[in-house]
Amino acid sequence: MSEVNWFRVFSGPAAFAGLVVLVTVPISIAFDPAMRPALIRVAAALILGVTLIRLSREVGVRFEAQPRSAFEAALSPVKTPPSVDQRFLDLRDEIRLAAVSDRFFRRALWPRLLTLADRLPHHPVLVPPARSRGRRLLRLGPPVAALRDVIADLEERP
Repeated sequence: MSEVNWFRVFSGPAAFAGLVVLVTVPISIAFDPAMRPALIRVAAALILGVTLIRLSREVGVRFEAQPRSAFEAALSPVKTPPSVDQRFLDLRDEIRLAAVSDRFFRRALWPRLLTLADRLPHHPVLVPPARSRGRRLLRLGPPVAALRDVIADLEERP
């Protein structure tokens, strides 16, 4: 671990303290003598607060730079790659999107299903799944159950 440069750590707060003193002295002369202790306390609190903030940041940086212990490493969960193929996850997301977007269904998913049907040996004719009036008005695609039935129909054909 690198050596702490204490001059760098304290130079900023020291310069700030000097600035606060330069501003506070003329103000304290203009203040009522009974108010001077309160002004000095506010200035001291301001200097102490800035110094403590700076020190806490420095300690945090040094603390985070240390290597993790075996105990800390054991606390974090082990990330395992998903056991499901990414293509399957993409297809699942496309089906969900087709159920909420008629435009995506008509322009992306339905042409892909028709192409898939054309590649099958008996060239089955696919009929677009029916949608309720409410789904048409809201421009939603067919429900997931209807899409599932179309895909299952494609899978059952020889």
